[in-house]
Formats: sequence, structure tokens, C-alpha cells
Amino acid sequence: MNAIKAMLEVTEHGRPAAVQWQAQRPKTAVLDALAFAREHDGLAASQPWALASRTARELEDAFGYAPHGGWIRFIGLATGAGWFTAQPDRFVARAWPHELIEVPPEVVQKRLVESFTQMLCPPQAMAGMLVTLDLHPMWGLRVAHDVQVGAADGEIRDESIFPRQTRDAVARMIFGTIASFVSVLWKLDPTNSYPMDPMANLFYECASVARNAVKDTIDAPSRPLPVFMGTDISQGRALTDFLHADIFDALLVPANLAQYTPDGRVVVRSDVLRTVGVGQLGSEEIEHWGEWLSSVPAVMSIAC
Repeated sequence: MNAIKAMLEVTEHGRPAAVQWQAQRPKTAVLDALAFAREHDGLAASQPWALASRTARELEDAFGYAPHGGWIRFIGLATGAGWFTAQPDRFVARAWPHELIEVPPEVVQKRLVESFTQMLCPPQAMAGMLVTLDLHPMWGLRVAHDVQVGAADGEIRDESIFPRQTRDAVARMIFGTIASFVSVLWKLDPTNSYPMDPMANLFYECASVARNAVKDTIDAPSRPLPVFMGTDISQGRALTDFLHADIFDALLVPANLAQYTPDGRVVVRSDVLRTVGVGQLGSEEIEHWGEWLSSVPAVMSIAC
């Protein structure tokens, strides 16, 4: 019932909102950042996956604007989307601006969001999810490696530590959490604004349901590396305020698929968000996660 209540607290309180969407802005930002990186031998980073603040200022000075959410967050998403490579001290352009000229703006938005929903980037957002799920960091890193590099690499070398069946279950839990949350956002009317306050609790319930769905399928005592840290998952609730906000601030807002209203509510381009992939799940599977979110007994069947 907690999951149902969390969903209703979000979806049942929409208000008409007049917002202007700038679908072209993310594409323009990618093109400009690539051109700048090609001209300046990359974009300087303050640490891995973190654009240096001075570089963000240089980009803003060069082009006279910043993408929604700022250049630092935007470049992290563009890197997860495959247009840049993150090195310890810089972001190196992987694509050329002319390669994106004919790409529709909505496709650019979609790929930016899939930086997280499919590739689990940037790592800062991924780290918050691991804590909320009580997942051992090494398991999270292994799953992220699988989706970013490929599961075949290291398959034989670490099979005894990271068995394939368990890796699949952990991946199902991570992407199930994302799918559950996204499935609720799909229900939002893109012409209405919705309260932000219940979003943290909603994300916590999505994580709880996904975790319970796979926990009983993992024989934890026999694992050389535990899957879960053993912490009371309720302690992760305190972090969901940051994590759910990160999903909006560092993901949907830079992709221009979410906007905040002056009264602190949020509007979501749910129509475009429906085209976004989550892991290897199809749209029907994502909707099923939303249905399972409303029925805890039913959600247990996904582990089979």
C-alpha cells in the first residue's frame, strides 16, 4: 500500500502549467561543446567525470548561454551518451559536430536521458542508487561495467566472485528501480505541474519493491562477496531526497524533459520520456514494472 500511496501523491495532484520547451537547446549544446573540445584539445576536468568549473565558464563565455542545469551536469550526460570520453583530467570529443547535424532534437534528448537509464552514467547518480538499494559497491560497479563495456570482458576471470545468474539479478534490481520510477513519470500530463515533495518517497518505494523482488533469489551466505551491505534499507531513505532530485537536476532538466515552476513544482515531457529505453527493457516491460509497483505480492513473480 505504501507504493500505491506514493504513486497517488504524485500523479493525483496535477495543476495546469504553461511552460515553453526548448527541444533544440540540448542538441545545440552538444554541437557547441563538441566544436569547443575539438578546438581546445578537450574539456578540462577537475576530477574524473567532473567538468572543471573554469571550463564551464569558458563554454558559457564562448557561446553566451548554458544548457538547463549547467554545463557541468550536461557534459556528464553527453559523455554517457557516447559523444565524449571521460579521461582523468579531461573530456575528449568522440564525435564530430557534423555527425549530429541531421539528428532530430528529440533523439538527442532521448540519448542524454539514456546515459543514465541504460548506461548508468554519470557515476555520481549511480552511486546514490547503490546506497538506496543497500547494494555492495563492487556489485554496482560490476553491473555498470557490464552495460558500459560488455559482459564478456572478465567473464571467466571473475565468474566465481560475480556469478552470471547473480549479476543478472542485480541488474534486474537496478533497472527495475529505474523502470518503476520512469513508469510513474509516464503517467504525468506534460501540460500539468506536479509536486516535488512526494518524489523522494516514490523513488524509495520503487527501490524497495525492486530490491524485494530479487533478494530472495540470491543465496547471500554462499557468496564470497555479499550482494547487500546488510544495512536496514530504511536508512537509505535519507539519501533519496538527494537521489531523486539528482534524477531531475542532473538528468531530465539538462535534457529539457523537465522544468521547475516558480512555485517549486515540476513539469515533465512524459510524451518524449516514453521513447527512452531502460536497460534492455521494452516499453511493455517498463509498464509492467509500474503495475508491479502497485501490487507487492505480484512483484515477487518477476524474480522467477
